[in-house]
Amino acid sequence: MPRFSFIMMVVFSLLAACDKSGDDAWDYEIEGTRAASIDQTTLFAVTSDHVVALNVASGEELWKTSLPGGLREAPGFQEDLVFVGTDEGILWVLDSDDGTPLAKAILDGPIGSKPVFEHQTLLVSTFGGSVYAFDPQDRDALKKAIDALPEATTPEEAPDAREPDAGEDPKEDGPKEEQEVESKEEDIPLNLDVPELEPRWRARTSGPIVAPITSHLDDILIASTDGRAYALSMADGTRTWTWEGSRQLRNSVVFADGFFFVASDDGNLHALTPKGTVQWSAPTLGAINSSPLVWNGLVIVSNSIGRVTAFDSKSGIEKWQFQVPAGIRHEPVLVADRLALVDLNGQLHLLKPAEGKLDTSRALADFGPLISTEDGLVILGRTSVFKRTLSAWNEP
Repeated sequence: MPRFSFIMMVVFSLLAACDKSGDDAWDYEIEGTRAASIDQTTLFAVTSDHVVALNVASGEELWKTSLPGGLREAPGFQEDLVFVGTDEGILWVLDSDDGTPLAKAILDGPIGSKPVFEHQTLLVSTFGGSVYAFDPQDRDALKKAIDALPEATTPEEAPDAREPDAGEDPKEDGPKEEQEVESKEEDIPLNLDVPELEPRWRARTSGPIVAPITSHLDDILIASTDGRAYALSMADGTRTWTWEGSRQLRNSVVFADGFFFVASDDGNLHALTPKGTVQWSAPTLGAINSSPLVWNGLVIVSNSIGRVTAFDSKSGIEKWQFQVPAGIRHEPVLVADRLALVDLNGQLHLLKPAEGKLDTSRALADFGPLISTEDGLVILGRTSVFKRTLSAWNEP
């Protein structure tokens, strides 16, 4: 082997070893991951038509379930249940142990954000502008309800339901019909004949809801593309207060340090009092594309021109800015004592959140949204999901 080729092979091996340093580093090949969420030791990821459960520590696949209707948003969870919304407006309830569908609810439009479980209530929002509240479900009760359902006709039984007409050859076009049945079996998962859930209440806004629901005390907090932020009673969905902005709201309302923080497409971060009135507003000079992150008295947001800005949570005074020339597509996340973000060129940046100074940067071969873990990051790439510990990137 030529000396130059040998040296290059050693260099690439060392780089790969450095990138995968740490016992918890892993890669899982999956095409087109759209979103994911972590519940304790399990990561639930969605593609356009599958939900996959992975062990967070090892990346081992625990189960994989196919669902119809187009999947887009991160799953929610409650103890032993997983909640997944589709573009067809169906909320699916899955068994967290094996991914089996246990129940569903038909809503008024595509489900625009992650279902959340707050104060013993399942909350789901839609592009139709609705918020639905469901009472908690018990896995064993749902399984019993499935067992009580009448037996559904299987695809194999359907062709035999009609008697052939006189003179008709029952074998004619047989292989073609048999092939269609096999195709349907591949596309349709088992156990889709499940009970339908009824909501406890439903509330409406006048625009699609794409930001995840949050909560504070006995209220849930809604940001709507109709430009309004809403506080709704957890008990019955009635409005506690409404705040009207000038542009769409596509990021979650966050309560911290005594204020509700609302990030708007008008480029301003707004701090609202507990009664829903404006305490202060601060500009970022671009449409804000991340939900506010509150850390040690700072509120941190990123905007459409690649600027990350931190404001004092009490006064709204700007504390620091960090400019990313390539722009930012996905929300920054806090991991340990670092602020992590990925630019549009696939460069991972780790910042010191107290001062907005760059700690280190690393190029990623595959990149997408970030999810923080106790010891590092899970990255939802275009062709894989992978985890790295923070120490793997801490050294320049």
